[in-house]
Amino acid sequence: IVIGTLQTITRAYQDKHMTSIKKFVASAQGKLVVIFDEAHHAPAPTYRKFLEDLRQQVPNFYLLGLTATPTYTDITRQGWLYKLFPQQIIFQETAANLMASNILAKPVLEEPQTNFRPQFEEPDYREWARTYRDLPEEIIGQLAINQERNQYIAESYLKNRQRYGKTIIFADRWYQCEQLRHFLSVRGVRADVMYSHIDADPGSVAARNNRDRDENARVLERFRRNELDVLINVRMLTEGTDVPDVNTVFLTRQTTSHILLNQMIGRALRGPKFGGTEKAYIVAFIDDWKQVINWAGFEQFKEYETEDPTPKPRDRLPLHLISVSLLRKLLSVWEPAPPGELKPYTSLLPLGWYMVEYDAVADGVDEITYREMLLVFEDEYDAYLQYLAHLLKEDLAYFAKEEIVLEQFRVSLEGWHATFFGHLLEPVGGQARLDNLFHLARHIAQAKDRQEKGILTPKFYLFEERDNHNLDLIAQEFSFNQDLGARKLAVELLIEYQRADRFWNVLYPEYNQFKNHYDICVNRLLEKDKPKENLKKVTGIIDPAPPLPPELLPEPSEELKRVIKEKYGNRCLACGSLDTTRLQVDHVLSRYRGGTGEKNNLQPLCAVCNKAKSTKFLDFRIAHTVSQPEEAGYFEFELPSGKDNGIEWANFLRRTINFVYGCSAVDMVHIGREQEVQNKQGKKVNEWVVILNKEHNFKPITLHLSPLVARINKGRRKDGYKEILLKIHADGYPYISE
Repeated sequence: IVIGTLQTITRAYQDKHMTSIKKFVASAQGKLVVIFDEAHHAPAPTYRKFLEDLRQQVPNFYLLGLTATPTYTDITRQGWLYKLFPQQIIFQETAANLMASNILAKPVLEEPQTNFRPQFEEPDYREWARTYRDLPEEIIGQLAINQERNQYIAESYLKNRQRYGKTIIFADRWYQCEQLRHFLSVRGVRADVMYSHIDADPGSVAARNNRDRDENARVLERFRRNELDVLINVRMLTEGTDVPDVNTVFLTRQTTSHILLNQMIGRALRGPKFGGTEKAYIVAFIDDWKQVINWAGFEQFKEYETEDPTPKPRDRLPLHLISVSLLRKLLSVWEPAPPGELKPYTSLLPLGWYMVEYDAVADGVDEITYREMLLVFEDEYDAYLQYLAHLLKEDLAYFAKEEIVLEQFRVSLEGWHATFFGHLLEPVGGQARLDNLFHLARHIAQAKDRQEKGILTPKFYLFEERDNHNLDLIAQEFSFNQDLGARKLAVELLIEYQRADRFWNVLYPEYNQFKNHYDICVNRLLEKDKPKENLKKVTGIIDPAPPLPPELLPEPSEELKRVIKEKYGNRCLACGSLDTTRLQVDHVLSRYRGGTGEKNNLQPLCAVCNKAKSTKFLDFRIAHTVSQPEEAGYFEFELPSGKDNGIEWANFLRRTINFVYGCSAVDMVHIGREQEVQNKQGKKVNEWVVILNKEHNFKPITLHLSPLVARINKGRRKDGYKEILLKIHADGYPYISE
């Protein structure tokens, strides 16, 4: 009998120290039984390869897999469970029977709503959605660090302390553990934490290592002896830890990993027959996500294809990678710089990308094949070539291991970075370069480990569309060569933005962002071209699509109109009305001005708002002003009458103020029909409150506030309703009122 952990045996195999194992297998003389505990890990490439090699040595050995979670995170590899265990599930027991036999506790699911909305931006969401990983680290960090959310989690325990009893809390960061411990301890709860030295604050290496080796074991033992009520941990109690009398598990966030979910829940499911409890409380905290995310449920494995998918060569870069970097970094780094210090626009776009692929353990639980494109900018290309040549000469055995993390190799990576990239700044729009170096080392290390023939380095793909997305050339053509006026320029730019053979609407999800960077390019060229001899006629730079007359522009289909309405919740973006009978689809840039019926030029408006907008360029999809001052303005919309309807008054205020700002400036409207205050004349009136989005100040509304309130009060007096005091709040400013 040989007993070993999966990691130890496969590591020994990877390190070519297989002599003793091979001798043991040979001595079996064909009579070999392998028991694979936690068998859902079997499709991982290293474990699978080990089993396949054993099968070659002993073709008829018996393989028994044991698991409570017979599934695999990467759906493209679920079929390997069927191939490795062709008899599928030879025995299983239902949860109902296990509960009836007191082997399992009866789970009681509770789902408190945190009302916390994570800031998961759409470009980041789209990039993450194509992976098999759990939530991105940045999003998990948002959840973990929010003090109000952590206090809510602690309060949930405190309110139900007697019922929940002995509790394990699964957290995501060491600082979240410490916050939760503090909130509980100050209220008299015996709570302590467990997290590894990798998770902890890097301020003290000695303290981290001490916690990892000694402190965690002592804390767990105190919890077992009932000296603690609550044990808070970061993924240290998901697999293999047994504390039977745990009564409750707190899942502080949702997860997309079926395996992780089952393992966390399993910590509380020991029934009375095994020293556990009759009931197990599973408290899963639910956040307010704006995206629809496929959170983990429970399912069995089934027969899938077993071939590992070979990634097809990508000759075109999925531009959302650039989009993420542009929107996050360009706006904060590029714009504030003086025009004379700005580099050419193409320096912000990658020259191309490496496609890396390697096997890894994600989040300490799920085995995945990591595939990613690493952006390479023009001034980095030679440095990457030298770095890859160096890696081919290095012993990268430890980089081949699936469970490693960057922090274990930070010193080596920083040394390589200083050697090959020390003369370069971090790219404005690129991924963190140290991450790229880590991914490249892992790719080559595993290619070496598999003893692949031929080229071991990842393929480099040139970004062929780069020159077609050079805003400097477009600025040169429109503002210098053609010297377009403001109105004609607006039309030409929107046509360029909407071209089917360009990706501007991917790089810039909103037109105003595209226009903003165009203006920056014009200013940079003006600074650069101060000597008159540099202002030469440039031809053949772009291939502008000629605008069509309005009568020839296609009208959006009824299906597209339905999609646009549903996309924005079947409401008018200018006033918020939910009256679908009057909801229309408007062209942001009107057909009269050359606007097309494409999806990115459409917005839902009610009949009143659409008529008032007419052919003006007003974009109510966005929360900041992009129109010229004459485009927006004060409109005397018809007052609600007949009854004191709060919804209609709120729509009226939102419509009026949004038209003043020329965008969706209003965040919230509160019609206080019951709340009475005194106005400047000492008269009792109702208080109404408008809160503007944080991008706005009071200046546009100031001139219109007095006549607006005067109109409202005149109409309300006429209908026999109480007058109002209107307060307007803007982020960072004292409120104004009338």
